[in-house]
Amino acid sequence: MFAPGSTYSGCMSGDECLSNWCLQPADEPGFCTEPCGAGGPPCEQPDLGTATAGCVTLQTDAVCALDCSDDRSCPAGMRCEQVEVDRTARSLCF
Repeated sequence: MFAPGSTYSGCMSGDECLSNWCLQPADEPGFCTEPCGAGGPPCEQPDLGTATAGCVTLQTDAVCALDCSDDRSCPAGMRCEQVEVDRTARSLCF
């Protein structure tokens, strides 16, 4: 499990996250995330599960997410869900 408010911890709004960023499917629990890309630090790879950490672009912002495609497992307490990101179906841990 992740510390409350940290990257990849559960959330329903950005107010619950240290970064103020909560990525979530419509009306479902999501996870705290942080901006990434453009020479910034790489996304943190958790020690739990086999999902791969990377940047996901949402409109004009890039944030860290865990990719669970190809049967990669999400950390305990997260679920793998297919969502549409910039008109492309992606499997992400939530």
